[in-house]
Amino acid sequence: MPGTSTTQLALTAFDLFQDEQRIRVLELLLEAESPFYCRELILQFQEQASEPAPSEADLLADFHHVHLPIFDEAGVIDYEREQLCVTQINEEKLDALLEATRIVVNSLTEE
Repeated sequence: MPGTSTTQLALTAFDLFQDEQRIRVLELLLEAESPFYCRELILQFQEQASEPAPSEADLLADFHHVHLPIFDEAGVIDYEREQLCVTQINEEKLDALLEATRIVVNSLTEE
């Protein structure tokens, strides 16, 4: 992450975490062992939903075309699109994004 400013990292984190469903997906991935397939993710998501979850087909579309690629592009996960599989979670990158967010938020509350 050399050359990436704290502000830029925080903006990336804000983009990642602006969607409640995406946050829940990341929570499930962090609880799981890699590799983790979309079908397993969908089933767990539906089982743990506090309100009626979208259909399996809708969740697959959301996860495969939106949420997982966004995490992959940010470097938080390695997502194999052809296999519909998360092969690795980059916790170091996730920690850097969360720390940058804390720094930026704290700087906004300082007087």
